[in-house]
Amino acid sequence: MAIRVERASAGQARDGDLPPEGVRRRDHDPPHEYRFPDTVLSRLAERKAGPLQVADIGANIGLFGAWVLGLFPDAEIVAFEPDPANVAMHRRTIEKNGRAATWRLLEVGAMTQAGPIRFATGSFATSHVARGDEGGIKVDGVDVFPLVADSDLVKIDIEGAEWPILQDPRFGDLGADAVVLEYHPQGSPEPDPARAAGALLSKARFDVIAHHPKDNGTGVLWAVRSSS
Repeated sequence: MAIRVERASAGQARDGDLPPEGVRRRDHDPPHEYRFPDTVLSRLAERKAGPLQVADIGANIGLFGAWVLGLFPDAEIVAFEPDPANVAMHRRTIEKNGRAATWRLLEVGAMTQAGPIRFATGSFATSHVARGDEGGIKVDGVDVFPLVADSDLVKIDIEGAEWPILQDPRFGDLGADAVVLEYHPQGSPEPDPARAAGALLSKARFDVIAHHPKDNGTGVLWAVRSSS
C-alpha cells in the first residue's frame, strides 16, 4: 500500500494512509516541497567520498529517511523522534528497509542542551514540545549539536522548537553541505517566520535555494552551504 502525501509535508501523511508495518523507500514519492532540488543533489554529489551522512531532526515515522534512501541507497541516518507512537512505526520503517545497522533512531527531543522536556504527544506529525501549561509526557532532551556535527544533510521539522537551534551560534559551525528546514510561526523571533528562518540560515552561511510556503504560516526552505 502506498502512502498518499501529496498535500502533506514530511511525516504528515494522514493516519488512515499509513501501513502499520512501516514504509519502504520505493513505496511512494515525496510531496513537492520535499523533492530534492537539483542544486542540493549536485552539492551532495560533490562531497567527500563515503556514505551520505543524514540527520533527521523531527523524524516522525521515517518518511524522510525512506525518501533519502531512494536517492542515496548507502546513506547513513541518525533520526530524532520523541513521540512513542511515531517511534514504534519508525522502528518498523527501519526494519522494512533492512537498515538496522545504518539507520539509528534516538527516542529523544532535539534541543540545545540536555535535560528533561515536556512533550505533547499523540498528534502524529504535529506532536511538539509542550507550550505554556499544555499537558504532555516527560521525555529526554539532548544537545543535538554533537550528534549532528558531521552530517552532510540536516533536515529539521520540529513544530516550533527549531528556533533555539537556528539561533544557537553552533548552528553555523555544522559541517553540513545542505539543510532542509520546515519553519513554524510558533516561537518565531519575528512576525514573519519565513523571513526569520531565511535570515538565520544566511547568518549561519547557508544560501536558500528553494522556498515552499504554505497557507498556515509554515513552509519548507532548502539551503546549501555558501561557497563564499
